[in-house]
Amino acid sequence: MFSFSSPLFWYKLIFIAELIVAEALATYSLRKKPKFALRVSACVLGIFIVGFLFPIFFYNAVYSSFMFLVLFGVTLIGLKLCYDEPWTHIIFCAVIAYTTQHMAYETFKYVLYVFDLGNIVTVYDEVGELQFNGFMLLAYGVCYALIYWAVWAFVEYRIRIQQNICLKNKSLLFLSGIIVLIDIVFGALLTYNTDRALSMMVQTVLFLYSLISCVICLVMQFLMLEQQHAEQELKEIQAMWRQDKRMYGLSKENVELINIKCHDLKKQIRLLRSSEGEIARSSLKEIEKAIDFYDATVKTGNEVLDLIIAEKSLYCSQNDIKLTCIADGSSLNHIPMVDLYSLFENAIQNAIEAVGKYGEPEKRFVRIKVVRRGRMVSIHIENYFDGEVCLVNGLPQTSKEDKRYHGYGMRSMKLIAEKYGGGLNVRSESGLFMLDILIPARDMT
Repeated sequence: MFSFSSPLFWYKLIFIAELIVAEALATYSLRKKPKFALRVSACVLGIFIVGFLFPIFFYNAVYSSFMFLVLFGVTLIGLKLCYDEPWTHIIFCAVIAYTTQHMAYETFKYVLYVFDLGNIVTVYDEVGELQFNGFMLLAYGVCYALIYWAVWAFVEYRIRIQQNICLKNKSLLFLSGIIVLIDIVFGALLTYNTDRALSMMVQTVLFLYSLISCVICLVMQFLMLEQQHAEQELKEIQAMWRQDKRMYGLSKENVELINIKCHDLKKQIRLLRSSEGEIARSSLKEIEKAIDFYDATVKTGNEVLDLIIAEKSLYCSQNDIKLTCIADGSSLNHIPMVDLYSLFENAIQNAIEAVGKYGEPEKRFVRIKVVRRGRMVSIHIENYFDGEVCLVNGLPQTSKEDKRYHGYGMRSMKLIAEKYGGGLNVRSESGLFMLDILIPARDMT
């Protein structure tokens, strides 16, 4: 039961260490409970004690698989005590970790066989000793480091950037766990019930089987995260579009009201000028100047674009930002009002927010140009920018602190452009941030 001469007795402690490292890489970005360092220390110590005291009654495939699964379950409890996450999230990350450890073990075992460095399978024997030499230790370090890094860099990164995991497809998580379980039990059966002096062909087939099983499991879990990310992004963008629709309705009402008031004010000014009242002519001039400024806003030939330019021009004039616009709005009349409003509202607002950070007047400008070039409509918006653009999937990262709930404006613009067969491109050069959108034009008949 406690045979210190058994390699398996000591290997289970190595297994625990490997699994804890893999779990740490998969979970360290999750929400932590208070006194996290103390909890981790206590749990790691407790897991090793359980592993040391775990009895080995039988040396066969069933009992070995049972022992490793029990030890895995103990680490699950430790993770739950350390992280403020529901069980599904803990199990999800732990299955990734166990898959990573198993894939590294199988790779190490195959490398030892190919280069004739030793046989790790002897750790399952009842008597003997752990056989390690310098080359085995080097192979061990390289294999485990590469596999752990690959999973950390290409699968677990989604956990780190997503921060909030919300798994809806529990059946997929269950299936991925079953795949790994079958592979582990199958490997144990082969270890205890087949001749260890297998041919290279058979060893290669078995290794590829284990590797493919683990990769399938990791791919399934990665797709679960990708699905969640896509659903969350779609939900945020749809909410933004609904908000843009409400804003468009309010903006239209406000501009129409301003138009009526401006028209009434002009009539009143003419009456005051014709009368012999005591109102100073300079006061009348100031009022008339304000009305003329509003009347001077660009008329592009598109009602939505006119509305946005009118609103943004008023804001820019009050905040000392120079907004210029040259636009053939009629070339965009085939795009529905809400989509067009969302496209330009996000684009122009982003530019205004960017230049609003600068105090120098010469840097506070936004330029808009909409022209038809052959069969395409070109939308070009530029503003001053003296930093560096960090692109992720072709889109700039948001500069706002909470990156989970910002940055959807640019994605929304890209989706709208693609919806009408176009595309979006951003670049920065010569002190300018430039946004270019190309959308196929539609001939007016």
